[in-house]
Amino acid sequence: MCTCSTPQVPLVAKRLYRFAMADRVKKSVSVPSELDVAIRAAAERSGMTYSGWLANAAHRALRIEAGLAAVAEYEAERGAFTSQEQADADAWLDRMIAKARRSEVSASSSRSRPSGPAVSG
Repeated sequence: MCTCSTPQVPLVAKRLYRFAMADRVKKSVSVPSELDVAIRAAAERSGMTYSGWLANAAHRALRIEAGLAAVAEYEAERGAFTSQEQADADAWLDRMIAKARRSEVSASSSRSRPSGPAVSG
């Protein structure tokens, strides 16, 4: 009789698996040929499948739509944002985008560097 224990899968792993393996529905869509070419290229660049890239893009669009609805609801309850509040938000967003871009550049340059010690010749 084996007395070895089976490792327990952490709950977070189970949830991630369930999310990643969520029910899928197969659809057929028509897109203009130039859009098809752009989607294929974007999917390849990001290491995703065509369907995965489209699902990701749709998910992103839905988050934006929900955010815009939340802003509209907030403004309906409390009044429109002032010009200064909008300018402050724009400045904050510009800083966050710049920070994200610097992070992407840093990550891509560290991936392209050799991982071993430098060898002088």
